[in-house]
Amino acid sequence: MHEIINAFSKTNILNESILVIIGDGPEKNKLINQSEKLGIDKNVLFLGYQTNVYKYLLKANYFVFASHNEGMPNVLIEAMSCGCSVISSNCETGPKELLNNGEFGYLFDVGDEDKLTSLMDMVVSKPIAIHKLKEATKSFSAKSVIERHFSLLGF
Repeated sequence: MHEIINAFSKTNILNESILVIIGDGPEKNKLINQSEKLGIDKNVLFLGYQTNVYKYLLKANYFVFASHNEGMPNVLIEAMSCGCSVISSNCETGPKELLNNGEFGYLFDVGDEDKLTSLMDMVVSKPIAIHKLKEATKSFSAKSVIERHFSLLGF
């Protein structure tokens, strides 16, 4: 999360944007202090734990995921299902496969804040097309999952 704040502080879109951080955790106060030290605290909104993140995803221009290690990043599926273009770290497993090597979202190497900054600037003018997001998430729809489940059971 620290790299997201650092990258956001260097974007060309900073003055027109708000970075929304949802969730609580042991790093929250450090992240607040970081945004204050960078002088972007008026552009960073810390919402804490939210029971319904979808209402925020539906209004977001894009979603940034900067995990260093991951399995199946469900949050990327949720963001894309809400129409968000995704910028994700290319950690060892998960995002690259889900985003089909960058076809369905933008990837940056773990820790590469300069690339993340440039992608944050770029995604505003080059969002991932809605039809691509729908294609990426189609196999995760409730209907699709239930059909696969029943076929595995022999029904």
